[in-house]
Amino acid sequence: MKTYFLFSGGLDSVVALDILSKTENLHRDFALVFVDYKQAAAEMEYKSVLHWAQKYGARTIRLDVRDYEHLLIATNPWIFKGNVVRVDDPSNKDALFLPGRNIYLLSIAAVALYNNREPNTRFLLATHREDLPDGGYNTHGDCCPDFFRAMEASLSLGMSTPTRPMRYEITSVVKDYTKAELIDLCAERDIDISKVWSCYGAGPEPCGECQHCLEINAALGRKGL
Repeated sequence: MKTYFLFSGGLDSVVALDILSKTENLHRDFALVFVDYKQAAAEMEYKSVLHWAQKYGARTIRLDVRDYEHLLIATNPWIFKGNVVRVDDPSNKDALFLPGRNIYLLSIAAVALYNNREPNTRFLLATHREDLPDGGYNTHGDCCPDFFRAMEASLSLGMSTPTRPMRYEITSVVKDYTKAELIDLCAERDIDISKVWSCYGAGPEPCGECQHCLEINAALGRKGL
C-alpha cells in the first residue's frame, strides 16, 4: 500500500512524522506530499518540509495548484496575503475556516497520485483533537474522524472503474492529541520547534500574532519555556 502524508511542515505534521518514524519504514512506499495552493506561507512551509524530509529520510512530492486561491481570495484573503487574523472570541474558529480545504487537498492528491496498478492508497493528515465543552472532536468538520470515513468512501467510489476498484484509507496519526499535548511531545521527543513553520505569514520569521503562533506561544508559556 502506498502511503502519502499531506505534510505542511507545521508542528502537528512534524510530531506526526516523528511518531511514524518509530513505527513505519519511511523509505519505502511512503512520501510527504506538500500542496502549494498559493498560501502566503507556502515557501516557508516548503522549506520546513524539506528540512524534516531530510532528517527522517522521506521522499517529498510537491503539488502546485491555483484554483483554491481563485475561489477564496475574495472571502479569505488572510491565508494568501499573510494577514493577521485577530479572533476576539477564541472559541469562535469560523474566522479561520477555509471552506473545503481538506476536501480539496485530498481530492487533488488522489487525482495527482492516481496509479491503477496500486489499488490501495493511504492518506495521512495531522489533524488533532480540541478540548471542546460539548465533547466534540474538532470545530472544523473536515478535521474529524467522521469526515475521514466519509471521504474514504467517496474517493474509493469516485476513483474506481468497473474493472479496477480503488480503496482509500484516511487517518491522522495525532488524532487523539490536543495542541498542548503535541507541544509536550516536542519536548519529550527532542523536536526542535525552531525548525517548524506553523505561522500563516510569509516569513522569514514567525509573525507571533496569527492564530497558530498564538496557540504555540500560549502552550509554551504554560510550560514556562
